[in-house]
Amino acid sequence: MSLYNFRENPRLQRMPTNQQEWVHWMNEAAKHIADALELATAQTNIATAQTDIISAARTSAYATSIPSGYAWNSDPSGTFPAGNPTFDITTTFYDQEGTQVAQRVLRGTLTSASGTIAITNVSASASTGYATAYALTNDGTASVLATMTLTLPDSSEMEHSVAWNAIDLSVAGGTPASGGGK
Repeated sequence: MSLYNFRENPRLQRMPTNQQEWVHWMNEAAKHIADALELATAQTNIATAQTDIISAARTSAYATSIPSGYAWNSDPSGTFPAGNPTFDITTTFYDQEGTQVAQRVLRGTLTSASGTIAITNVSASASTGYATAYALTNDGTASVLATMTLTLPDSSEMEHSVAWNAIDLSVAGGTPASGGGK
């Protein structure tokens, strides 16, 4: 309600003279105060929502990996490719506008004799305010998972995972048999 409506309200224009008039006068005044408080609260909520939307947009990020995983296969007798081959997976992180903000390249190296995989960091780069890190699950086994974390300028984080597998075709079952690379 407007100030004009408050001033022109007949129940508020004259001074109450008894208890009942005081009750009516207070109820009418309270309506205007409540309306003013509701408006102020609504305006505050709108400002907060706008700030939250802007913050969410600033902290939105996504990642792509090409490819998102790699598998070495043995021959039917269980022999893996010779020469301890390697395979790099490049993960690129983007902000909410689709601008690249970070990149990390991890290398999986197959140990040909045992069919196990070791992961090493090849390179990492990040724009100002962003940072990347990675954690490995089951490193040195036949199925390794790398979980990369992008830290955004507001200290929030997002994760993205990639995997390497060594599949022994001479053994029935699945890869991984257990662990984090599932």
